[in-house]
Amino acid sequence: MKNIRLVLENVLSWSCHGLQKLLDICGNYGIDWGIKFNPNKSVACTFGGRSPSAGNVQLFSPELHFSTWVTYLGCQFKCYTCVTDTQPFVCKFYGALNNILRVTGPKRNEMVSVHLVKTYCLPSLLYGCETWHARSEGIRCANVAWNNSFRKIFNSFWIESVC
Repeated sequence: MKNIRLVLENVLSWSCHGLQKLLDICGNYGIDWGIKFNPNKSVACTFGGRSPSAGNVQLFSPELHFSTWVTYLGCQFKCYTCVTDTQPFVCKFYGALNNILRVTGPKRNEMVSVHLVKTYCLPSLLYGCETWHARSEGIRCANVAWNNSFRKIFNSFWIESVC
């Protein structure tokens, strides 16, 4: 039988004991069907409380360490508080914006540039926003990036805002 590598993405439980039971079920299923899980790339985290000092969970033999950040669909969540880090999305937005501004040049058609920003930059800024539990600072950074894109396109001053 051919070995398949899968990522054990989400296993959720209310307790360490329940989580261990679910990991055992996944491990046994993998053995039965020739699926290999990589426990070295797996982490455990706690949402809504502290990490337990006892009751460690394990996938096969190594214990999973409790992490402070977990990544799901490109979004980084801080454990315990579930706050989302929006900085990677803002960086991708600026990267796409700078590419568009470089290609369109200094004598750009403003409406075409706005359309390109809305089509190519805005999705990278708002990717996964349905899952965000961002603090006001993260929302402010995204808002500043959005305002800066219009300031660059229309060559306006920093005090002018689109929102």
